[in-house]
Amino acid sequence: MKFSDSVRAGAALLRHRTGDVLPVYLATTAASVVGQSILVLGGAVAFLSLYVTGRIRRVVELAQEVTMEELQDPEITPAEEALFEALADLVTPTVVLSLLAAVALAVVAVVVVRGLTAAAKVHTARALLAGDPPVVAGVRGARADARTFVAFVVLQAVLVLGVPAVGFGLSGLVVLAAPGPAGAALAVLLSLATLVLWLPALAVFYFGLLFTREAIVVEGVGLVDGIRRNVSFLLDQPVRAALYVFFEAGLLIAAGTAANVASFLGVSRVVAVASTLFVLPLLGLVKMAVYVEAAGEPAVGEDPAADEEPATTTTPAATDEDPAAADRSEWTRSDPGGTAPSGATGGDPTATAPSGATGSDPTATAPSGGTDEEPAASTPPNASGSDPAGTGPAATGDTAAEKRPAEGATARTVAVEGVPSGDRSGDGGVRAALAALRADLSAGFRDGLAELTRFVGGHPALFAVALAAFGFGVVAGYVTIEPLGIDITAGAGGGFGLFPLDAALQITANNWLVAIAQTYAGIALGLPAVVNLVFNGLVVGGLAGLGFDLPVFAALVVPHAVFEVPALAVSGALGFQLAVGAAAFARGTRSAEEFAADLRRAFRVLVGLLPVFVVAGFVEAFLTPVVGDLVRSAVGG
Repeated sequence: MKFSDSVRAGAALLRHRTGDVLPVYLATTAASVVGQSILVLGGAVAFLSLYVTGRIRRVVELAQEVTMEELQDPEITPAEEALFEALADLVTPTVVLSLLAAVALAVVAVVVVRGLTAAAKVHTARALLAGDPPVVAGVRGARADARTFVAFVVLQAVLVLGVPAVGFGLSGLVVLAAPGPAGAALAVLLSLATLVLWLPALAVFYFGLLFTREAIVVEGVGLVDGIRRNVSFLLDQPVRAALYVFFEAGLLIAAGTAANVASFLGVSRVVAVASTLFVLPLLGLVKMAVYVEAAGEPAVGEDPAADEEPATTTTPAATDEDPAAADRSEWTRSDPGGTAPSGATGGDPTATAPSGATGSDPTATAPSGGTDEEPAASTPPNASGSDPAGTGPAATGDTAAEKRPAEGATARTVAVEGVPSGDRSGDGGVRAALAALRADLSAGFRDGLAELTRFVGGHPALFAVALAAFGFGVVAGYVTIEPLGIDITAGAGGGFGLFPLDAALQITANNWLVAIAQTYAGIALGLPAVVNLVFNGLVVGGLAGLGFDLPVFAALVVPHAVFEVPALAVSGALGFQLAVGAAAFARGTRSAEEFAADLRRAFRVLVGLLPVFVVAGFVEAFLTPVVGDLVRSAVGG
């Protein structure tokens, strides 16, 4: 199999099995929010200890007595000296212990979450290529290989940070042990040697672990054996490994270049969204496809038991009562003709298999776009993996790739079940592909908005709790900051320029990324979702207490907040629901299929939230400044 086939297989999976890929890959955003939440809690404990003892108020009062001219004067005035002493008093045992404990817990939590999500990603990629329910496989794999992947994350950190930690640590010890010019010169030499050795060491570590995670999952081995299999793979398949390295480097360089351009234009978060949704998942899928094919493992399209009598076991139809139904269908609705899922057209008008249908399930029907709550209105032809004559893949054991030799299929080709293959250059070419993509996106957003409506209507208590958490933060922030008498309103106001399209896009992308991370971070017992909601409320309430006239402040917040705050509350409610599902799955009272359905449902709701954040972003960039200026003029602010 050519390397380009692996790339096409990964791209096809990402394009046509979006709802099977992203629910797991987006969960990787949870690690940063989990860590940040713990740091915020530690900071809150430290701040409260200083606030209740009056140390914060004293610093604020003394800071207001010091003028800018005094700060610029090299001579220290009595007021400055008093301020410095008050600042020194902020370093208390409670503050130090709170922050140190928060940092330690955050590091542990991030390592654990990164290990779990990494295991889920790799198992999902393997299942997609093997024709198994991918999200279910990701959930099961995260539990089965949790320790192995957490150990892998720890090993990565030690290898990457070990060389600079030892080198710079020795440099510091030399300076302490031999103060003076000679000791300083030796420390500089050690630091330079550390920098020189670090880059080749990183290269060794990179290649030494390049396909280790894939080896662990595909071969079913532990960390040590996974490293050995990776080394063997590199020695046996140097060209294939090199091609992947060049592909990864090229894609990351392109993403980095795009990020720099976007940063110059003020829309860096838009590229961050693209990287999260496309670049990183594509790299993971291509890497798995490369390893699976080179390792000789069967992929979808290859049936090692084709000569054996096919199994007669049947599976219940995929209905709203079947939690695994979501894993056998796309997240969008089917096309009007009902012949192929909307995400699977891609310029191939003859494709009839739904994205998740596999030949191993002769009787299961996979509704295109069917949700976990309601079945699709109709089932596409051949969705069950069989044909009326009983001669299709499900009936004979032959696969889709084996049935399409005229389309250039080879004996070792990653054929993706439910994804149309063959030459897409004809039949409309790019125009047809773009039309199919537009139809898929349109159907996806409609499905997402419908799922959003169902979720809010079906879980009003969770939504109310999320709104209450945000509201509590607003009140707590205001009553904490307002009595301090801090005023920052001088020069405040303005907008985002004459045509603030860049600001609207940046705000939209940032808010959606926050919602995604907040949702999936809820898996950690729901605590990060609560902390994130309260923290955002604290920011709003704290700003309101910094000397603003409340009518003016309301005018600067309310126009876009009526869209943004409920949307963030929905993502928080999703986090709460995932917390309940994760806890039940950990206890064994909820199946992997049911929890996988929760993850897929969360993804669809997040898709439905994107248009809401688009409206909020454009209102904040274009309308809010105008309303704020009008109210400020009316009240004489």
